[in-house]
Amino acid sequence: MGIRNTMEEALQKGEKIKDQFLSDLMRSQTVNQLLQNEVFLKSLTKVITTKYEIEKSVKTNVKSFLKALNLPSQEDLSTVKRKLHRLEDEMDILNKKVHSSNGASRTKVAKTTQTKVKSSKASTAKTKSKRRAR
Repeated sequence: MGIRNTMEEALQKGEKIKDQFLSDLMRSQTVNQLLQNEVFLKSLTKVITTKYEIEKSVKTNVKSFLKALNLPSQEDLSTVKRKLHRLEDEMDILNKKVHSSNGASRTKVAKTTQTKVKSSKASTAKTKSKRRAR
């Protein structure tokens, strides 16, 4: 049995133990009495509200701290990442256009070159004819 299997079994057992504990806890007489106590419920609500207020304050302070140090936030980095992906996509599109137009340009250059060569050969032939005629 590998480490991965052992870890998965441990996690599954841990989840079962947690579920059983919560189930037993919710069925306990003490918890039911506490949940019916208005003072306890108000206190519990205040604790949860305070927890969220503290988290919000910490996030705000961290953002201010990063800004004071002139360091980018996660949001700033995400914005730059999105812009970079857009630029890469646009460069890919331009690159494809350049390559496809290069093929067309090469064809045009080849035809133009062939025309010039034929014209030049014709001109050379006329010159030689005139020289012979003299």
